[in-house]
Amino acid sequence: MAISRRQFLARTGLASGSLLLPSWLANPFVRSAWAAATGKSVVVIHLNGGNDALNTVTPIDDGAGTLRTDYELNRNNLRLPAGGLLPIGSDANTGAQLGLNPALSGVKALFDLGKCAIVQGCGYPEARLSHDGSNQVWRTGYPVNSAPSPNGWVGNSLIELGYLGTDIPAVNIGANIAPSFRQAVTNVLAFESLDDFGFPYDPDHPTDDAAKRACFAAQCNEATLAGQPQLSYFGSTGNSALLATEAFVESYLNDRATWASQYGGLGSAAAHDLREVAKVMYGVSLGVPGMETRYFQVSVGGFDTHSNQGAGDPGGRHYELLKSFGDAVQLFYDDCADMGIVDDTLILVWSDFGRRVKQNGNGTDHGTLGPVFLFGGSVIGGLYGNHPDISPAGLDPQGNMAYSQAPANPYRPTDFRDVYGTVLARWLCLPEATILSQILPPEPIGFDPNAYWVDGNHNFNLGFIA
Repeated sequence: MAISRRQFLARTGLASGSLLLPSWLANPFVRSAWAAATGKSVVVIHLNGGNDALNTVTPIDDGAGTLRTDYELNRNNLRLPAGGLLPIGSDANTGAQLGLNPALSGVKALFDLGKCAIVQGCGYPEARLSHDGSNQVWRTGYPVNSAPSPNGWVGNSLIELGYLGTDIPAVNIGANIAPSFRQAVTNVLAFESLDDFGFPYDPDHPTDDAAKRACFAAQCNEATLAGQPQLSYFGSTGNSALLATEAFVESYLNDRATWASQYGGLGSAAAHDLREVAKVMYGVSLGVPGMETRYFQVSVGGFDTHSNQGAGDPGGRHYELLKSFGDAVQLFYDDCADMGIVDDTLILVWSDFGRRVKQNGNGTDHGTLGPVFLFGGSVIGGLYGNHPDISPAGLDPQGNMAYSQAPANPYRPTDFRDVYGTVLARWLCLPEATILSQILPPEPIGFDPNAYWVDGNHNFNLGFIA
């Protein structure tokens, strides 16, 4: 049975002022109960391949700087006309007006609603320009020259939230477990379509379905009661997965057929995957027994636009990628709102890296800084951080936007770990001491002196959580 946070506090006798102290988190049963009581969900969307940041959030004018001028100098046939951009306000540093790619009308609608936060210029020091290298940093939350973590930042969060071996707190839409979710303590399900994830019945012999299901359930029950930890683990998780997948599919398709058809109408992989997330979230909201699945991963591929990227015209490669993402997110947000769960849902969107400031011909090469998008009913929408410096003086020797936390730098970027830290501290209510010691450890002594993380000057309250 689902319980509210207030009911949880009353039953455990914990005073509200003690909730962020590490002492109560030492008890894994208390932590697991707290995770269930908060009812908060996190949906992570990876724009896989490295999204072109400059053609996503684009200067409309110069303001007090030279952003639009520098943009036009570096983009020729990939340039987005200023008049076609979707205005979202001014850059805090330069005062330049900024706009979204015209493909992102869905994102613009949520931005205007005040439910989309755009954190500009996110990155990390000593940027890696390979997909594998940069993704390792983003997925683990570890800087490049620290000892790599075998776990992902979400995976470590699941451990610290106290989920146990028999829990299924997370689902990845895809064939494999996303590296961000990896850990060895609790369960993460991975499937491409929930309809096909249930018991593998034989479509040629449907009359055998009931007997096969009963046999599987009996084996799971027997394993659960066997008294051997490993058998018990497989038995309990197998039975939970069987019951949950059946309930998720039937509940959503029976009760929300109109919404399901709208995802199908978009006809994109992003829409399909977010519909699968919606199925699970709806089942959880109905109180499906044994399931507290609240952490999700979706990957939207195709963003490695070295060639044939296109500009702002419908039909262009980058335009279509952004449109499929933006339209799917808007529909998913509206679906969650209609379910009554949008205030407890946070959507975090990241990409491998940005792209090179200067186009390479008809595409863009691997770059550095880029925006992180956050959506949700409890998100305080708006522009956060500074637009990166794209002037010749602001680029590194490879022509990429530079990461510098020097106090005198008016274009100071946002360290991506501050975005994660804000989610962990302000959304999931994990203590900052736990975040820094177990999830986002500081750099070792001797790291780049311009990386303010080494001095502990992190900021886990960027302001986008209500």
